[in-house]
Amino acid sequence: MLMTGRFLGGIASALIFTAQPMYLLELAPSELSGSVGVFTCIGVTGGILLAQVFTLTHLLGNERLWPYALSAYSLLVMALLLLLWWFPESPRWLFLHKRDSAASERALLRVRGKNTEEEVQQELLEMRDTLEAKASSEASSLCSVLGDRELWLPLLLVCSFQATQQLSGVNAIFFYSLSILTGAGFSAGAATWLNLGIGGFNLGTSLLGPLLIRRFPRRPLMMISCSTCALALLAMSLGLFFLERSESTVLTYFCAAFILTFILGFQLGLGPIAYFIGSELLEDSPRPVAMSMGSLFSWIGNFLVGIVLPPAPECLELVRLHPVHVRVPLLPAPHLAIPAGDTW
Repeated sequence: MLMTGRFLGGIASALIFTAQPMYLLELAPSELSGSVGVFTCIGVTGGILLAQVFTLTHLLGNERLWPYALSAYSLLVMALLLLLWWFPESPRWLFLHKRDSAASERALLRVRGKNTEEEVQQELLEMRDTLEAKASSEASSLCSVLGDRELWLPLLLVCSFQATQQLSGVNAIFFYSLSILTGAGFSAGAATWLNLGIGGFNLGTSLLGPLLIRRFPRRPLMMISCSTCALALLAMSLGLFFLERSESTVLTYFCAAFILTFILGFQLGLGPIAYFIGSELLEDSPRPVAMSMGSLFSWIGNFLVGIVLPPAPECLELVRLHPVHVRVPLLPAPHLAIPAGDTW
């Protein structure tokens, strides 16, 4: 039952992360599309913090009550399911796919509010132009999208952004944050509360997303974000390395600061942009396929982090204790046997 529930939950999560960014983009005015797309990331960080609160030891995070913590989200899902009946349908979907201009206009008026008839009519004209262009293009099935060379670069960006987001290290930090903090010298109790503070900091920095996305281009934000995350991970690794060889408490706090620096860098670009970049790069026809492929690569990255990282230390220890000899030809010298564990 547990595995079945996880399987169904995974399918639901994949559908949500594919559909929600497109839905938000199609509801928002064009000048706010990027800022609205960031709210997917804000929702994720809020969910992480809520899970951290639920799983505190004196609440539901103990051997007796952990099943209740696992099932508590069903109440939240049921409440949100009731709210979905109140949400309007996407105006663009109604116009471009259902060919129902009247329903699209009603949805736009409901979303934009009163006294916005001129703006609504302008958006309807833009959607009509899009529909005419779509009628002259091929249907965007999976095969047609993959076969169109003009879409290869956008597809590569969407898939690489999603995979990089998961493989950047953020999952490793939140999956194993308690182990990292206790390894850095904090007590179990202090690590628990510090971990909760990291979750709150994660949510707080994600709220910067709408402001940053609206003001700055995507490419510089991604470059700054990736660079900051890489430097923070390197600094944290060095801090943990030297902490094992010294008793300095300063390094303990430095490691915690590097975790916060990493999260700040992650929320500058890697966190929010990956969720909606496909909606900005692609037109309506190939967009669902691209977003689905991006979601696939995202979950592959998440799966690899969860599967590969736990046994990685043991594997590295085995390699260190039992080095593999590799023969490297150096002409005209004879073959040299070089232990993989040695350093030059």
